[in-house]
Amino acid sequence: MECINVNQLEMNTVSLDQQENLSEDENTSSAASDKEKDEEKDEEKDEEKDEENDEVPDNKRRGSIVQLLERKQELFHNFVENTTLHGIKYVTNPVHSKTRRLIWTILFVAIVCLVTMAILSHIGDYFKYSTNTVMSFNTPRDTEFPKVIICNCNAVKRSALNTTLAELYEQTVVTAGPRSLASSKSASPTIQQEPNDLDADINGVDLEYIGRAIAHNMDTMLLNCYWGGGQNCSADNFTQVWTDVGVCYAFNGLDTAVEGSGLRSTAPGGYGGLWMQLNVEKSEYTEDNDFGSCFKVAIEPRGNTNLIKNLAIAVAPGDHTIISLKKYWRTSLQSPYDSNCSKTRLQYFPHLNYSTSACMMECITNASMAKCGCITPYMSASSGFPYCNLRRLQCATNYDLASYCECNTPCHEEVYRSRISYARATYTSHTELHQHLNWTKEEEKENVVEISIYFEDFREETSSQKEVLSVFGLMSSIGGEMGLLLGGSVITVFEFIDFFVAGQALRCKWIKRKLGDFGKKKKHASVE
Repeated sequence: MECINVNQLEMNTVSLDQQENLSEDENTSSAASDKEKDEEKDEEKDEEKDEENDEVPDNKRRGSIVQLLERKQELFHNFVENTTLHGIKYVTNPVHSKTRRLIWTILFVAIVCLVTMAILSHIGDYFKYSTNTVMSFNTPRDTEFPKVIICNCNAVKRSALNTTLAELYEQTVVTAGPRSLASSKSASPTIQQEPNDLDADINGVDLEYIGRAIAHNMDTMLLNCYWGGGQNCSADNFTQVWTDVGVCYAFNGLDTAVEGSGLRSTAPGGYGGLWMQLNVEKSEYTEDNDFGSCFKVAIEPRGNTNLIKNLAIAVAPGDHTIISLKKYWRTSLQSPYDSNCSKTRLQYFPHLNYSTSACMMECITNASMAKCGCITPYMSASSGFPYCNLRRLQCATNYDLASYCECNTPCHEEVYRSRISYARATYTSHTELHQHLNWTKEEEKENVVEISIYFEDFREETSSQKEVLSVFGLMSSIGGEMGLLLGGSVITVFEFIDFFVAGQALRCKWIKRKLGDFGKKKKHASVE
């Protein structure tokens, strides 16, 4: 019995030990599970905090966008309530009934469409660049007499062809460079080159002498001359000039077109003009003359260049040709208008106002130099280009150099319009002339030309081109449409600009703030 009890005790002891170990294991496992649960709870709390942190910026973002929209709405309502543009506040104000707002919306949109169409029409009219011509009249007490150019239709005298080329050059070639056609008549010529040198440059020739050697002379062509109703004039009152038809003579053309520097007519009609009796010198005409016996007369403003080929009128002997003048002034507009006038200073004529003839002369001079390497005597000597020699002279005279030129109308132009009438010449009454020349009546009829040039009256007509719609006219038209229909003005335009700028500034300020918040958040995240 004692043995059994001892064994039972031992077995009980072992079982107690096992139970204690099991309980310890159970306690350990339960503690571990509790710890895991606590960790899971902590993680869930962290996730919730993160979610809350994520939701806060979203809420803030939504709040800032709402604030931006509210600010813009407030800005818009302030604008429409205070703008000078009439009617818009009745369209947008929520205080008014829907029916009233609808009526005002239809009315406002219709008027805006009407104003827009009117403004587009005015802008279209402006860019048509249409013009009106305004005529005005002025009658001064006296007026400046124009330049009168007289040219014999025969360019070279027959007697000049009888001289040999050597004799001609002995008379004309001088050591000095080209001089003015009005230079001294007493200067004695000297030989510069060999007389038989056909390539001798005209650049060494005094043009007055060569002109007098081969062309008709005013000393022998002018028989009688009166200016201003009774003042005698002579060949000394005529200046020899080179033109595109040869050597001619200009009355009242010595100096440039400076106001008041030329002759002035003090009375209309024949008593205030020029009367000339000329000898055409028919016996000196060559066979190759295409015009017959006549004079060419060109009348142009003083200071114009001597391009008269297409302007001169032919005056036949045996007649008294009466040329009555009226002065006109023409004012044109520059580009983009159709007249496209010009008033630029020209390179070779800096002392003259722009004119079509001066522009053509400059262009012809450049074209002759480009095509032939030289210029003819009538072209611009101030260009500094060399004159053509005898062989190259044909190059410069045969080409139609004017076809290379495009010259605009001058913006301010003086024009002389003429009326021509004819009467029988009074040469038969001049017995002194008849006895001096010992001509028969037939010879007088074939040689004597009488010309009268005077003003019909002193009334000057001015034709001025004006814009149909100028910039200020366009602004006035647009302002009138806006003011009449919408009550708007230039201030209204600036109000809209101010509203737009204020709205953009508000938006930019919001974007700048958001960028700043994003930068701070990014910096905070990098620190963590």
